[in-house]
Amino acid sequence: MDNKYLILITFDGCKAEILYDLIQKKEMPAFTEITDGGIFAENVVTIFPSDTMPAQVSIVTGCYPAKHKIYKNMWFDRTLQNPTLRAYTDDVWDASRVYGYDPYGKFPNLIMPKWDGGFLLNNDLNQEVKSIYEVLNQKGLKSAVFAHQFSKGADFYYPPSRKTSIKFVLQDKVLKTGKYGFLTEEVSKNATSHIKTNGLQSFSFIYFGETDAQCHKHGYIGLKRFLKNKIDPEFKKITKLLKSKKLLDKIDFIITADHSQAINKLGNWKIINKTKLKKLFGEFEDKIKITINKFEEEADLIITMGVSTFIYVKNGKTKQWKDEPDLECDILPIAKQLFLSNKNSSDGKYIDLIIIWNPLLKTHCVYDENQDIIPVEEYFKDKCNIYPLASERLAGKGDFVNGDIILLSNYQDGFVLVEKLEKGEHGNLSILDSTVPLIFSGNGITNFVKPSIGKAKYLRIIDIAPTIASYFGCSMPTAEGKSLIG
Repeated sequence: MDNKYLILITFDGCKAEILYDLIQKKEMPAFTEITDGGIFAENVVTIFPSDTMPAQVSIVTGCYPAKHKIYKNMWFDRTLQNPTLRAYTDDVWDASRVYGYDPYGKFPNLIMPKWDGGFLLNNDLNQEVKSIYEVLNQKGLKSAVFAHQFSKGADFYYPPSRKTSIKFVLQDKVLKTGKYGFLTEEVSKNATSHIKTNGLQSFSFIYFGETDAQCHKHGYIGLKRFLKNKIDPEFKKITKLLKSKKLLDKIDFIITADHSQAINKLGNWKIINKTKLKKLFGEFEDKIKITINKFEEEADLIITMGVSTFIYVKNGKTKQWKDEPDLECDILPIAKQLFLSNKNSSDGKYIDLIIIWNPLLKTHCVYDENQDIIPVEEYFKDKCNIYPLASERLAGKGDFVNGDIILLSNYQDGFVLVEKLEKGEHGNLSILDSTVPLIFSGNGITNFVKPSIGKAKYLRIIDIAPTIASYFGCSMPTAEGKSLIG
């Protein structure tokens, strides 16, 4: 057991076809070397929404968001005594606290002091759900995590440094020139330093987060360029060290991504910003208080905008957020108005699908083109080629935190419900941003997963953590995914 080593590598926002092509054409030689003889899986599906934070937590817990409770990059927790809007990537306080910092503090620690609350995603996780790190700990196996947002149970954790975090924020929010690479360099530096100082742990998780930004800014060309010219050379530094210690041939690898990205083949996306989104509410815009991407107690609707836009409806009778809204009185009038506005829009159909929470069935349903309420299992049963595993990914039974009304952007006609124009987008149920790479390599794992991969029509990112647990002889009882071993 002590001689088994597994490294999980995750890219943020990576297209399977692009990664596979680069590796197989030897344009990423460091990755070509470690994946020689490996399994390049097809039809691997992420969670919904295909956002970074919930998907990354799903990878290490084996659970869908409805269970692990990290619902979206931005979501509204209406169940708390003081309802809270979480914005892991947009709010400066939440974004800093994901990695254990406050954005600013008191003298002498004015800029990004350590947050005394720990790490935000670790705190927000459903405490009944166990991470792969916690499961391995119970077996006495150690793990190391590099740059990932979630670290609960890890023995060694290397979040981005203050300096790198500040540089990333400046680049992403202020300069916007698309010049990244400093986080990838730090990941390589921390991994090699850790191995030199502490040795290689049984399980290591290396997270390359800048691929998502590259694809957002520059599309598939930017993603391809960054994988070739920045990530592969930096990863080569890690494999070179492992070779020198005669460890590389003893390591098994799993390589994946949290989500893909969609590019509009018709040209630039047609964005539906906050102003246009509000107009879809018709007469309701003047009758009720609507807030977008912010929480106000007196609001009647709170919207977290994105490619999949989540709408939270206040209970009209009790006027309390903690109370579940009524289907007939609260949810359906809004859904009907959105449907009619979308249908009659002179610009085209903004919204692909309207999905509503059905309090009676305790599940989500599709509000279809006939204004019928169709359970997701029935609506999506013959649509896997367009919306892979949609009904399973929408699993939110018994959980009304996951949006009372969900609007899916109409990718097909080039529309996205976002505030700013970018080349790459994600967050949908569509096959365009929902299928990801999954590579298994190394003699200790490929032969064991091959039978399961050969039989499965679809694989899921929630199967990764249970597979890792099985690899080390452990079980993961809180996971919803299934091990691909055995």
